[in-house]
Amino acid sequence: MVLVLRAISDADSTAKQLYAEVLTNALAVHLLRRYGAYQHSVHKVSNSLSPAKLQRTITYIQAHLEDELPLTTLAALVNLSPDHFARLFKHATGQTPHQYVLASRIARAKQLLTETDMPLSAIGLQVGCTDQSYFTALFRRHVTMTPKAFRDATARA
Repeated sequence: MVLVLRAISDADSTAKQLYAEVLTNALAVHLLRRYGAYQHSVHKVSNSLSPAKLQRTITYIQAHLEDELPLTTLAALVNLSPDHFARLFKHATGQTPHQYVLASRIARAKQLLTETDMPLSAIGLQVGCTDQSYFTALFRRHVTMTPKAFRDATARA
């Protein structure tokens, strides 16, 4: 095919030059399809987190509430980019990862306040708060009462 192209491309005739151009294009298409690095394939893009990946993430969050839980760490658990993970997590749970972590921390704090006599500062540390004042402010923002008031209210009930 290349030899024919070479012989035709040297010709003066317009028709032969057009024929050479068509053959050149056909050869290029053939080479790209046959040997091209780009292989067109259809990848199914999931718009939800698989149940196994969601469970792995939730288990990790529950086991590490006292630690910092950056989005990059959570996304790395399931081998996704942080942005993609955040979208899939919100689709699966209805909450962003940050909202879920905060809700889990508040739930754990409520449990510890109700079931133990641990000092408030220790509970704050167990739920990822660096000091008691931050814990109190966070708890009040989500529960509309201080941790001590919550403990007192649940102790009477």
